[in-house]
Amino acid sequence: MPPPRKSPGAGDAERYRGRPLLAILENYVLDSIGHLSTEKQRASADVVRRAFGGDADWKATLRRRLNLSDEVDNVVRTIWRETCAAVEGDAKVSPVAFARDFCDQHFARLIDGSVAGTGAAAGGTPGEAEGVERRNRSIAILRSRGVPTIPELPTIETAAEIRLRRPQDVARRAIVLAIMAARAEPGGFTADEARSLLAERGVIGDLTPKEREFLNLKDPTEQQRAQLTWRYEAVVVLLWSLGYIEELGVPDHLCDVTHLARLIASKPATEFIDSARLRDPKEILDEADLIYRYDWAVVDARVNHRRPPPHTDPGVVYERHYALNWLIGYARQSWDQVTTDT
Repeated sequence: MPPPRKSPGAGDAERYRGRPLLAILENYVLDSIGHLSTEKQRASADVVRRAFGGDADWKATLRRRLNLSDEVDNVVRTIWRETCAAVEGDAKVSPVAFARDFCDQHFARLIDGSVAGTGAAAGGTPGEAEGVERRNRSIAILRSRGVPTIPELPTIETAAEIRLRRPQDVARRAIVLAIMAARAEPGGFTADEARSLLAERGVIGDLTPKEREFLNLKDPTEQQRAQLTWRYEAVVVLLWSLGYIEELGVPDHLCDVTHLARLIASKPATEFIDSARLRDPKEILDEADLIYRYDWAVVDARVNHRRPPPHTDPGVVYERHYALNWLIGYARQSWDQVTTDT
């Protein structure tokens, strides 16, 4: 994980607003690395007992109710040691900042989903079983491909908890992304040509603020162009979700852009949009869970200065994660604001 940014200050009340589980998880991490005071240990135990029941072993109760592996403490301690070892000179790692960063990186779905949103608080519910079974399938797939994974990554949302995007909105987004990516390509559409195509297909009103900003640039930088050309990989996910692509496959290679263009052009734009239908939500969630764990492996390798895991192209993994999080309505974020928490 990246070096901690800074220790929290007195003005951090906003961090915990509406996120009742966050402080407890941060205390869990601090206790795992031996930096939680006796007073806070007792307070945490009291909060966990009131919220979840259980006995004096509040950490065991938390692991059980949140579907965390019994090995999570060892993982925390290992990452703590690695983080401390990576600091140069006389600098020291703040335990509190480490706990914050660890929770932000590894427990984001638990934190922002709240206790109820995890499906774990009820214990043994159908939703909980769905999430755990999906996680186990993903782990088995990754292990069969030699991709590192850790069991303590939480389950993602279940079919009952998500709100998928409207099929027509998915079709519109696919058209917009394909045209904007073609605009970003060196030698691709001019800005005027892109505007004309967007208007002709009835999707110019679907541009996001960032896409409008790019379209108004007279001479985009190479980096600005690259960010949008990578969106072809997101188009793959959207077309798959609409049934135009049979399977996503292993995220280790770039897509065939010409093939994508043919698929989108296979119908008039109005028919492409109006006839759009999404796959079964559980299929989409299967891919969302799998890419979430792929991305964890990619990010873990990057921050620890290792080569990417086998069978991965980091850019492809990121774009798939981005598109799938948008599809399932993760954290209710708009396209420009999508995050790919790991």
